[in-house]
Amino acid sequence: MAELQEGDLGAESNPEILALRNICTNLASGVYPGLFSEPAAIFWIEYSELSRRILLNGKKLLAKPNFCSENEMVFTYLYQNPGRRINIKELEEKATGEPIKKNLHEIIRDLRFKGDLAHIFFDVSKTSIRFRKSVASSELSALGLAKDKIESIYLS
Repeated sequence: MAELQEGDLGAESNPEILALRNICTNLASGVYPGLFSEPAAIFWIEYSELSRRILLNGKKLLAKPNFCSENEMVFTYLYQNPGRRINIKELEEKATGEPIKKNLHEIIRDLRFKGDLAHIFFDVSKTSIRFRKSVASSELSALGLAKDKIESIYLS
């Protein structure tokens, strides 16, 4: 099948082609900002290996784990690998270099991720953990949590 070229009889009169051309032109010119971008985060975690400060939304200090502690090494690794399911064996091999003494629930609790905050940023089981650096409004709703409640508890 031959491609329609500008000036071909069918190209300018075909409504589907005209609609596609308009969409492409608008996308290229930025008429649809954010169409292909991630949803805006309403809660996020910031972490600096230098200061070892774990901050909620850049404001609320959650924890400052001790240098080279199990908590610090595990959290640093999780922060560098967000969104991945990571098992204990991987943490022991790549984060701590030795067997982990605490269970994963204790580690996130020691870092002051408790209750809803733990639920927002972590999926955790006996053998694996997944950390989310940020959460959009739609994700918070999917977790059955309200933005106002989280803000009033953790950011006020």
